[in-house]
Amino acid sequence: DGGADDDQVRERCRESEGKQARRRDTSDGGLTSRRRAQTYGLDKLSFGISQGAFSQVIDIGMLLGGFLPWAWDTASALVQRAGWAPEQCEITVSIAFIALQFMVATLLGLPWEWYFTFSIEQKHGFNKQTAGLFVVDKVKEMALYALFGVPNIAGLLKLIRWGGDNFFLYVWAFASSMVILMK
Repeated sequence: DGGADDDQVRERCRESEGKQARRRDTSDGGLTSRRRAQTYGLDKLSFGISQGAFSQVIDIGMLLGGFLPWAWDTASALVQRAGWAPEQCEITVSIAFIALQFMVATLLGLPWEWYFTFSIEQKHGFNKQTAGLFVVDKVKEMALYALFGVPNIAGLLKLIRWGGDNFFLYVWAFASSMVILMK
């Protein structure tokens, strides 16, 4: 009777599939690749929520605490200390103002980036970066900001001053060309 042979074949297939599934489930500490991806996604989500809440609190505190006027006054004082009249060097003061904001944002974000890279990414096996490389990357990021950001900001501010009432059209064209050039 051929039915018994079919039943035996089906039973062997089920046993074989069960063994393979158990091997997959127990490799890598009992987590399947799908489970690992879910765990990583949840860790990233929790981190993102915490970091976002922290950023909101800091941003609100800076706005209510008068950080922006302080940063502008500090930028003006730095320009004046360099020997220029801040009233005549609006672009230089603006660049110093934006640089101050960038430095504060970098300092406040550094612990979060460090934790993400060396805790979350490392926990899930994605981090191949050393502490030294992390610092070098941050220095490179600041250098690239100075190299590309400062001239773009200066050009944008000159364009706003030159553009008059229709400055927004020129700013749009400038921003669009920068996006196209950067791709």
